[in-house]
Amino acid sequence: MQIRTKQYAIVIMFSLMSVFVYKYGVNIDHGTLSLSANVSNYSYSVGRSEFECATSRCTQILKPSSYTLAVTKPGFLNHQQDIKIAQKQNLDLEIDLEPIPTVVEVEVGQFELQNFAKDNFIWNRQAGSTRKVLSLDTNRQVSGFSYNSQENSAMVIYDQKDVYYYNLNDNQSIKLKLPLNFLPKQIQNFTNSTFLISSTENQVFQASINNAELEMVTVQKIQSVRHFLPVRNGYLAVLPTNLNQNEFTLSDIAISGIENADGVLSSDSIKSKYEKVDRGLFYYSKQSNQITLIADIGIIEAQDAELLPAISDKNSTPILKTRKGFYKIQL
Repeated sequence: MQIRTKQYAIVIMFSLMSVFVYKYGVNIDHGTLSLSANVSNYSYSVGRSEFECATSRCTQILKPSSYTLAVTKPGFLNHQQDIKIAQKQNLDLEIDLEPIPTVVEVEVGQFELQNFAKDNFIWNRQAGSTRKVLSLDTNRQVSGFSYNSQENSAMVIYDQKDVYYYNLNDNQSIKLKLPLNFLPKQIQNFTNSTFLISSTENQVFQASINNAELEMVTVQKIQSVRHFLPVRNGYLAVLPTNLNQNEFTLSDIAISGIENADGVLSSDSIKSKYEKVDRGLFYYSKQSNQITLIADIGIIEAQDAELLPAISDKNSTPILKTRKGFYKIQL
């Protein structure tokens, strides 16, 4: 009887040890992922395993290996990155999900253009104030202009034939040498040496300044200078009807130098999820490195649309202008 009791005790002991080993021992050489986000109630996957997080912070015990982490939440851009879980180590990650920009129709009186020409000056609105930034030639007609507040530089087209560049920090001006028979129509400068310029034949070029000479490259997929606008954390682009639906990448825009975006806008690795959408307003996020369709625009509206830097409620706000009206893009 005592022997049988001892046998039962041994069996129970080994059973408890097995449960302990199964529950704890199997994870003894694992690593831990601690995930913190700026939102709650999000989903995330690690490799092929999917999880839900009701709070902003969640933890998972994982086998040591390399994984692809994907974090998603409706109304926000997806986040994806490669991670490596090490044995007996904790990987602590902070994820900042970026809201998808929204488009809201506004009346003309609800916003003001950030840059405008009036009384022979170019004016700029910033932080509730308006200031003169450049005096214009009163003997010539201003066909187009652009002002970059970050670079404090301006470009002006006079009489639809001459283009001047102004470095307002150094009080310098340069008359640019244009190609033969090139008649400028619109212009938009992004850095002190890189800008977009269109001709009266509606061809758009990416151009850079080299000793007053212009180095110009044709931009295939933008039909207007006003179809592209750098914004906080990314870019807005109105892409028209002549996109190749099977090979839609940001290389179609081919503006690799603008806003220090070398290798970003020219990257073939950035694919759109919207191959079947042949026109619309798209947002490229530097943070998530992805393109998102934020507004479907009609064919006619897309051709004539304009992206304009503006001020609304004392804040810088991009405005989309179409034949149907004005729309505030909330970033």
